[in-house]
Amino acid sequence: MFDLARQGVIHIEQDPHKKKWNDSGPKFTIHLQRDAWRGRQHELRPYESSLIRFLFDEVAQGRDALGSRELKKARGKMQKWFRGWKKLVKMSAGDRPYYDPASTRAAIMVAGIVPMVTVGPAGILGVIAGVVGLMGSLAPCV
Repeated sequence: MFDLARQGVIHIEQDPHKKKWNDSGPKFTIHLQRDAWRGRQHELRPYESSLIRFLFDEVAQGRDALGSRELKKARGKMQKWFRGWKKLVKMSAGDRPYYDPASTRAAIMVAGIVPMVTVGPAGILGVIAGVVGLMGSLAPCV
């Protein structure tokens, strides 16, 4: 979605209304820039086109704006659609890996910080494993 926003096909904005005490998170609205979408439609990947069609044709029912509350209500539809969408993403990726090995090792190191804070000294093992993995990924191959 952020790449579609970068391309100018959609615009994402946080709703300026003050959040109620029982709201789970900030509300946002996704706007379809229909002219930009029509102009770039032939350039979009199949999974990007599928996302646009699902969000604005099915969930927003043809409207150019979609709120976070509507997305939340469409959870069941989204889960069903997502299964097919994952296949489109995988086909688009081909043989390329989804993640860079160096960044996954760094993520392990960062993820080790959470247990260290919550569990205490025992969580340091996760940080050490992450640092070793990160250093190994940065070392030159001989």
